[in-house]
Amino acid sequence: MKRVIDVKSLVIGVLATALFFTIIGAKSKNNANFDTITAKEIKIVNSEGKVAAKLVSDPKGGGALIIFNKKGKLAAGLGNTKEGGIFEIYNKEGKLAANLVSDEEGGIFEIYNKEEKRVADLGSDEEGGGIFEIYNKEEKRVAGLGNTKEGGGTLFILNKHGKRAATVQANKNSAGAIGLYDRYGDYGWGMTGKR
Repeated sequence: MKRVIDVKSLVIGVLATALFFTIIGAKSKNNANFDTITAKEIKIVNSEGKVAAKLVSDPKGGGALIIFNKKGKLAAGLGNTKEGGIFEIYNKEGKLAANLVSDEEGGIFEIYNKEEKRVADLGSDEEGGGIFEIYNKEEKRVAGLGNTKEGGGTLFILNKHGKRAATVQANKNSAGAIGLYDRYGDYGWGMTGKR
């Protein structure tokens, strides 16, 4: 017995199958899950089509995450340096406000003014201790708090030329010591707390 295929039923079946695969395909495009994505740059855009964030590779082989504010100005960045990593924060104008970076001694947190000049930093020093430094508007170091080679604490004040003006510290005998210096950084007067 020969069976006759109804052309109308065949067309409806093909169209229903095509519709089914289109719906499944459309759903998987919107909700894709991948094990690996390989790209040199990935951009995330906001509802206005402006770039809100970028994940990029750099020519030296590292990578960076860059975040923008709604005006398209830099807001934050996470990347790498030859010593390790860096995290930067920008103000609403896209100017550098602060960064956290690794260096030869360990890590350093730097703060900048509205002209992007460094005004303070907190970090580790070459002796393995901590240090806090303050800079003037010309980015010259004018004061600091740190540690001595003997393991005590020290407070130092510099003049506008970067020369030592005063120090307060625990000396090598663990006694308190104060030193005052002339405008050239040469020792002028000092006193210790030792009796």
